[in-house]
Amino acid sequence: MAKWDSADGSLDQQGAPIPGLIGQNGPGTFGWGGFTAVNTIQDSTGIYVVGRLNDSTWQVSKLDIDTLNPIESKTFAAGGMGYVFAVDGTLFFGESHSSGHIGTAFDFETGVKTAVDITIDVPGDDYISNVVYDSAADALYISNTIPDQISVVHHASDILFA
Repeated sequence: MAKWDSADGSLDQQGAPIPGLIGQNGPGTFGWGGFTAVNTIQDSTGIYVVGRLNDSTWQVSKLDIDTLNPIESKTFAAGGMGYVFAVDGTLFFGESHSSGHIGTAFDFETGVKTAVDITIDVPGDDYISNVVYDSAADALYISNTIPDQISVVHHASDILFA
């Protein structure tokens, strides 16, 4: 993880590496492939790095926001996942890039993985490549690559924490 100066492109800060995460363009990535081997996610509780250690183990590392060094890492067993986003320290994992169904929630503070059954209606042919939660608007922004659109789910906490 690193910070660059947007004015001149110089490197301002670089955190320590997070060992063991696998993946490249394709293997070891989220279900839709692409350049998804390691993902950074930010929410109200901090910055996280999410990736796989092997075919059946995922790792979530929380970073220090000033140094970008890993503070703590936690793992959980799971197979393939489609995408991930975070809300107040809970990471929600979609089952597939081609579905609005979210089947796993991982609470970073407790390290507990929970099966959930949440379906988000995404218009068009699903090819979900990115999901971001905006706490100020209580909305999810979903990048759907096939129809090349961004969908907005308002009152997202009503769906996620029902």
